[in-house]
Amino acid sequence: MKKFTVLAVTILSFLIFQQNNLFAATGFAKPNLSGTWYVYITVSEITKTVTITTGDRPTTETIFTQNPGYVKGIIGIDKNGNVVSNISSLTYFDFQANPNEATLEVSGGNLNLAKNGTITGSIQIGNTGLEAIQIVDSKMDKGKTIISGVVKNIATVSDTETVATIGMISALKQ
Repeated sequence: MKKFTVLAVTILSFLIFQQNNLFAATGFAKPNLSGTWYVYITVSEITKTVTITTGDRPTTETIFTQNPGYVKGIIGIDKNGNVVSNISSLTYFDFQANPNEATLEVSGGNLNLAKNGTITGSIQIGNTGLEAIQIVDSKMDKGKTIISGVVKNIATVSDTETVATIGMISALKQ
C-alpha cells in the first residue's frame, strides 16, 4: 500500500507541476517584447483613386491599383514596449515592374502585449508622425520568441486618393 501511495503522490505532483508550468508559460507582459527582433512584413498597398467629372453628364470613376512588396529588418524594443529607433533598421522592397528598394527611417513607436499574448501598436516610420506600420491582430507564441499576425495602414493622401496597406507580419526574437 505504501508503494501505491508514493506512486500516486509522485504522479499527482508531476501533473500539478506540469500544469503550473503550462500556465506560467502563457503569462505575457510587456517585458517579454524586450529585445531585438528580426521582422518580415509582406504588404499589399491598395490605392483608391476617385475621379469626378462635372459638366453635362457628371460621372464618378473609382480606380483601384495594387502594389505588392515586403519589409524586412531589425526592430529593437525596450522593456516598456517602446520601439528603439537607434537599433532599428527596415528596408522596403517593391515588386513592381521596376523593383526598387528603400531604407525606412524608424523613428519610434510602441507595442502593447496583452496577458493572452495579443500584440497591438505601431512602428513609426519617418519623423512626420503620419506614417506608421499598425500592428492590429498579432500573437506571441508561448515560447515568447515568435510574433505572427496582421498589419495595416490607411492614409488619406488627398480628397480623391486613399491608400490602404494590409499585410502579414512575422518576427523572430534574436
